[in-house]
Amino acid sequence: MRFSIRPSLFSSFIFNFRGEVDYVSENSNRETSLMNRNLLIVLLSLGLGMLITEQTLGVFLHKREVERYRGRNISEPLTLYRAPTNTFPVPPKTKRRIIYLSNSHARTGGFVSHHLQRLLDGVEPDKWQVLDFSDPGIFAPDMLQRGIFALEWEPDLFIFPVAYISFSDRMQLRRQAHTARSFFRPEVFSHLPFGFWMRNYDIGLYLDELMSSALYLHRYRSDLRNLWEKPLAALLHSSLGPEQIHSLEVQQSISWKFPDGFDRNLFDWRLYAEGRSGHLADYNALVSLYHKHKIPTVVANLPVHWEKDPHQHREGDVQLFRQQLKTFLPSEVEFIDYQGTFPKEFSTYDALHPTWHGARLHALDIVLRMISRGLLSVKPDTVLKEFSTEGEQDRDQYRTIFSLPSEEKTERFLRYDLFDAKNARHLLDALDTLKIGSPSLNQYVAKLVSRIRFWRTNQADCGSLWTGSPWEETWLKGCSGEISRAALDLDVFVEALNSSLGARLKPFPISQYLAETAPIEEKVFPIQSERGNFSFSERQYSSDTARIFVYTKSSDSHPFAIAVRPSAGPSYLRIDLLGDGGFAILTDPRNFSLPWWVTDEPLKIDWGIQ
Repeated sequence: MRFSIRPSLFSSFIFNFRGEVDYVSENSNRETSLMNRNLLIVLLSLGLGMLITEQTLGVFLHKREVERYRGRNISEPLTLYRAPTNTFPVPPKTKRRIIYLSNSHARTGGFVSHHLQRLLDGVEPDKWQVLDFSDPGIFAPDMLQRGIFALEWEPDLFIFPVAYISFSDRMQLRRQAHTARSFFRPEVFSHLPFGFWMRNYDIGLYLDELMSSALYLHRYRSDLRNLWEKPLAALLHSSLGPEQIHSLEVQQSISWKFPDGFDRNLFDWRLYAEGRSGHLADYNALVSLYHKHKIPTVVANLPVHWEKDPHQHREGDVQLFRQQLKTFLPSEVEFIDYQGTFPKEFSTYDALHPTWHGARLHALDIVLRMISRGLLSVKPDTVLKEFSTEGEQDRDQYRTIFSLPSEEKTERFLRYDLFDAKNARHLLDALDTLKIGSPSLNQYVAKLVSRIRFWRTNQADCGSLWTGSPWEETWLKGCSGEISRAALDLDVFVEALNSSLGARLKPFPISQYLAETAPIEEKVFPIQSERGNFSFSERQYSSDTARIFVYTKSSDSHPFAIAVRPSAGPSYLRIDLLGDGGFAILTDPRNFSLPWWVTDEPLKIDWGIQ
């Protein structure tokens, strides 16, 4: 019997399965290859599209930004610093140059640099150019980058005033102002010490800024978003209502700022003292760099009026900070400690920022130091004469500014610098935006009056800034003259304040009720205060049109308040808040309060940022 061997059912199945597998595998490879090719085509198309977009929309946005800066004054260093890299060349040097680098201390009181430039132009015309690289709210890492950039201007003198708050390491580099992100600028990058990258380590921020330097579309991503976000938001608002659409209306440009407004502990330096070492290292790196370039340098510790600070400060920490500032300074670098030697009273809306007169005195001190270093060949008497002449010119402007037509735009940020002519005018213009007799107007007037009271009762002291120096007499004369001019300016402001309020208070007269007639009734009220016990009297008078109540301190016949109850119309009360007969406060008789000059209470002013 013969047997033929045939494939078993199992082997046949295996054979067929392998064939199918090979067939499927071949098809799968073919599909994968096709998918990879399509993916490559998509990626190349996307890259080409991005390149085209980059070269059209991105370049357009870049040109638009360049044009925006082109209309500005390129002799201003901050214009070049903020403009896109390589947009403008540094102007050729035609005068000797001073770099002034500080924080917001330099930007109040009419700008210290402006007063310095003006004084130098008066004593040595067309020889000096003051370049101000200062900005509000900048810290040591930002100062280091600005100082490096400023080397491009070939400075002849570097002035570096810093303050206790300048070295408060209270936020990461990405949470500081956008100007702290200049580390990839060609002029800055090569000069930054290795320690800067370690002290301010933030690899995410560095990569983000590096991409912004390379790609226009990444740099202008906020502008690109605004192109479609605002029209879309407006369209949705037209149908959904005015409520904010949070997924769209994101203010990315201010994300570095305090999310809930100013930190209420902004001036509580104790909270940030432990993190100061990194900022001090950036400070030392900047000073060392200018010393290496053999550029004369003056470092100053700015004065803080600690009595105005609402927090308790640690005196030991303050002294340590003052010592740290000068510990690593080369002997050739001049260090000025203004704390305790400069008239600290010349600060404005808080404990740090100078008033107009304080900024002028800083400029005077700098010029005297330039003479002492041989940078100026003029005599101190010439400087003093020019300083006094400019002070009188400022007084003329101050006297006339209140008679000029009101400006439509007022400052949103009220600095309460009563001595800056434009700011003082803005403060009075703000009165017209508040309803007469309203609590908001009365509170605003009370803030102005409290500062007037402060300046009238706290005379500045010229201090010991130049004690034992040949220029001491010049300094004392200039300082005392500025104190006198400040007092005269204050009188002008009070007169303008009373005049402005008086015109609006005419419908609520009281002068006719001040005649010496016999009262129909008199009462005495005892009062207990922090200064002791006293009493005031209420004298009641009557006329055909009203009943009048005159309030005087028992030991003084000068009225501090007058209430009027007309026979027709609502009653009202006017209070002489300043004690000069102005009766500036208008309120309801039920909201009776005693002004400060009646009770002799201690001065209480909120010196925080407004």
